[in-house]
Amino acid sequence: MPMFAVSRFLASGPKGSRVDVPLPAGGGFAVDRAAFDNWLCEKARQAGVEVRRPVLASGAQQTANVFRLTLREKDRDESVHARVLINATGRRNAVSLKPTIEPFFGCRTVYQNVNGLEKHVALHFVRQGHVGFNRIDDRRVAMCLYVRRDRLRAATGRLDAMMEQLAGENAAIGGHLRAAGRTAPWVSCLAQPDHREIFRRDGIYQVGDAVTMLNPVLGGGITAAMISAVLLTEELVNGTAQSLAQEVVARRYAARWQRLLAARVRLGRVLGWCENSVSIGEGILSVCGAFPGLLQNLVSFSRPTLQKKAVAA
Repeated sequence: MPMFAVSRFLASGPKGSRVDVPLPAGGGFAVDRAAFDNWLCEKARQAGVEVRRPVLASGAQQTANVFRLTLREKDRDESVHARVLINATGRRNAVSLKPTIEPFFGCRTVYQNVNGLEKHVALHFVRQGHVGFNRIDDRRVAMCLYVRRDRLRAATGRLDAMMEQLAGENAAIGGHLRAAGRTAPWVSCLAQPDHREIFRRDGIYQVGDAVTMLNPVLGGGITAAMISAVLLTEELVNGTAQSLAQEVVARRYAARWQRLLAARVRLGRVLGWCENSVSIGEGILSVCGAFPGLLQNLVSFSRPTLQKKAVAA
């Protein structure tokens, strides 16, 4: 799987605050998401997992601790049964949003010929949102933005036009994109953290953003998703016949998740609240500029690590 080494973190605000610090622990690697997904599926196949892509699962019903659901693949339906179902489809809560809440959207694309990144991961704040850049190879840079829906509405849904507005709002974004060209379509979805933690719903275990959505300003969403999957798997694999009751597994899984990830979720909520105010965001960047170790500690804290635990064969 192609990987690109990253070693520095760059952050800026619309009024000119700028912080450029080394990443903790010597940095890491950036990968293309599609390449990562394909690599993960291949590893699963090698471990004996039957992987089906693409497939639509629907109609899950539980009877006597056994689920029945329908898989649709290439216009063909198949009925399957399973003792355990795990939902990793993310949080989709548009219907549950209160009308008074203006939801946020996440949008992603890829550029080439982006200036000023080199070995950097970058996070640039704008009014009521942020724009992140992450180089995925020598030429291409993934760009993700997170803004309120009213900003999309003001741009009449034209995302390229909105990027021009954001580039004018934060000079660092404009500097990156001065000679850049977009090489991939836009992908957008609702990205509204709702601060509810759901570990099991209708008998189905939840992992990743399906538990709760970390505010994107914190980053590390994939890390948290993978950790939640490991925690649940360990509880299922290591359980005895008596301890595999769904409520017992869910309770143990929730307790371990809380110990490891709950504080990170709360930090994301605080930082998400701070980015609603340009002056507060600029103040935080100024403090981090004066004390760069603080920003490095925030980055380290937002990406927890798991202690190795024996898993039964």
